[in-house]
Amino acid sequence: MDFLVSLHAMYMQLAPLVLAAMLGLLLWRYPKIAISSIFIVFLLDAAFQGQPPAVAVATANIYPADAVSGLLLLIGTVRALRRRINFSTLLALGLVALFLVAVLRGLTDFDFQKVVNSGRPYITLLGMLLYSITLRWDDSMLQWFLRTWVRFALATLAVGLVWFVLNLAGVATYSEYQGTFRFLGAGQAFFLASAGLVTLYLLRTSPWLRFSPWVPYILLTAVVILQHRTVWFATVAALLVWLLIERQGRGRLVTGLSIAGLIVVGLLTFAFPGQLGESLENSATNTNTFQWRFDGWVQLLSPTRYTDIANYAVGQPMGAGYERMLSNGAVVLDNPHNMYVQLLVDLGGLGLAVYLALLIVAFRQMARLAGKNLLFRPLQFVLFALFVYGGAYSAPYFFGLFFGLTSYVQFTQRTSHSIQPQHTKVGGMS
Repeated sequence: MDFLVSLHAMYMQLAPLVLAAMLGLLLWRYPKIAISSIFIVFLLDAAFQGQPPAVAVATANIYPADAVSGLLLLIGTVRALRRRINFSTLLALGLVALFLVAVLRGLTDFDFQKVVNSGRPYITLLGMLLYSITLRWDDSMLQWFLRTWVRFALATLAVGLVWFVLNLAGVATYSEYQGTFRFLGAGQAFFLASAGLVTLYLLRTSPWLRFSPWVPYILLTAVVILQHRTVWFATVAALLVWLLIERQGRGRLVTGLSIAGLIVVGLLTFAFPGQLGESLENSATNTNTFQWRFDGWVQLLSPTRYTDIANYAVGQPMGAGYERMLSNGAVVLDNPHNMYVQLLVDLGGLGLAVYLALLIVAFRQMARLAGKNLLFRPLQFVLFALFVYGGAYSAPYFFGLFFGLTSYVQFTQRTSHSIQPQHTKVGGMS
């Protein structure tokens, strides 16, 4: 009997390791499964309103995104070290090194759960970054990625609408978000916005995308209704860059977006008289959110917070948290709501510099290739939107995937392949 009990205990300890090893081999061998798993955990996060099921490992709760991105981080690091390292990969490995330094410093001062909680955004970002940057992106892989991205954006919107209906019926309420029309969080809203921008651009140039011409207008109108102002600003900024770079079809673009927005907003206003207009007005005019965030940034970067000079260079120990007292006396524990401040606090000036260098390298390389391969043009717009979005939030799960495209750009340059999709009339645009 004691033998069976011991055997069962051993099985319970080894089973997660065996499962992780099998999953790791699967993710190593099949990139499409790995990328799909990233989108799936993002969809699960929306389905469970930011609280997906977790498994207790040691003294910490591990979520699906932690498990997948942790494996991708390990796989990506091994792959990167096995091949010739280009500048983008070197920057990515530098970020990983700074993160590991912060984790090791944190484990000496804080419990495992605190370190995991503070390190979670970096595990997801760096795992997807290192994995995707070591892939060999070709035209068919990139096209598959873009189609999959849009499909999961539509699925995310559908999940949000289910929550919206359940909330109206009184069956369930939103656990994380506030407001009747905020049935998805800012990260999901930005996911919809970026997919909408990509689809809107490629539908007029790339017949292989195979989506209804209404898809981008539905996604972008949903972004307006969700009322996350940072996502609004990021989307508008990307559209302005689009209008500056692309002269053809400016009028049709603005007209199409305006008509689609008026139709959907008009229908919702009719269905919910007074509610939508008042909610949109409050979202557009309320400045309290920015005020307390800015106050918090000042406190987090105050010299009195830093007792160790090393924190300026490599950041605070992971797990130290972000507790700060605002000018009104309120104590805030949440993350800084600013990717750049968060990087400066956690990974120091070196971490922030490396992150910005990655953004600049990716944007410049995509801009250089966009003239030869139109698939890269909308990704420029998304990267710029992401830069703006980082002013109020951490990078969403899928952000690291964009940097993987930098290796594809370099691969394209070496082999001189390019695509010039034929311009086609789609949804009134040509």
